[in-house]
Amino acid sequence: MVRKLKGAKPAGNQADIVKQAQVMQQQMLEVQEQLKSKEVSSSVGGGAVSVKVNG
Repeated sequence: MVRKLKGAKPAGNQADIVKQAQVMQQQMLEVQEQLKSKEVSSSVGGGAVSVKVNG
């Protein structure tokens, strides 16, 4: 069973698919760049376990 994504356009010819893949790749690179500067930290157990994650 194949489900369509919201807002997804129907697949066209091969050139359209390649173009869409290139756009998605560029978007992924932009998101990866943004993640490089992100930092998240959390602790549990009254501070017994602390975790700090960065890009």
